[in-house]
Amino acid sequence: MPPHPAELGRRYADRQAVAHLLRVATLPAHRRAGLARRLVAACQEFVRADGGYRVIYLHTNTRVPAAEPFWRSLPVVEIRDDRGRDGDPRFATVHFELPMDVTVA
Repeated sequence: MPPHPAELGRRYADRQAVAHLLRVATLPAHRRAGLARRLVAACQEFVRADGGYRVIYLHTNTRVPAAEPFWRSLPVVEIRDDRGRDGDPRFATVHFELPMDVTVA
C-alpha cells in the first residue's frame, strides 16, 4: 500500500469511526454479474449495524483495469485524486468515501 498524504491521515485520524474497505476482487469469470456490488452493499450494512462508524473510506489504483469505473458506478464521493501529483510514480490513486446515508443497490 502506498504512503498516503498527511491530509488523509488527519481526515481519518479517528480510526474507531472510519471503516476502511481495502479490497473487492472477483474472478474474471464472475465479473459483470453484480457480485462486487453485493459485496460492497454487505460491507456497508455490516458497518451500519455496528453504529460506531461515521464513514467508509476506500482508495483505488486507477491503473487496475475496471477498478475506477466500478467505484464511480457507486454513490461514492471523491476525496482526493493523486494522479499527476508528486509522489510514487507506481501509483495513480484516487481516494473515495462511501457515505453512510446512501445505499448501494
